Amino acid sequence: MEDRICNVCSKIYTPKIHKQCTCSASCSRIWHIRQCSKRQKERIIKKICAECGAEFETNNRNKLTCSSTCAAKRSTNYRKCYERRAKAEQQKKEKLAEIAKQAKQAGLSYGQYVAQQYIKGK
Repeated sequence: MEDRICNVCSKIYTPKIHKQCTCSASCSRIWHIRQCSKRQKERIIKKICAECGAEFETNNRNKLTCSSTCAAKRSTNYRKCYERRAKAEQQKKEKLAEIAKQAKQAGLSYGQYVAQQYIKGK
């Protein structure tokens, strides 16, 4: 094979295989990092932060926030919302259990008791 010029350090070398484009393993690592960086720059996406509404650039299509600060705020807000939902769900269950208890004391099924209360309400 013919001698080539290294793409990283510009030294002349004899390639061992036809695809080889660098003279050594260290130059190969450097070249690979540069190529990956180029590909990442090509894949940059403009997005709007889900927390603060600022526009930001990323190469990660799953990223929702512009910074770690906004990510922490979003996480906190999501957790608070989840806790509120869980509390509301617990209150519904407690209310349902109370109605079922009242129905049992009245000697009726839950459905009969609720129907009776509905008729009284009209």
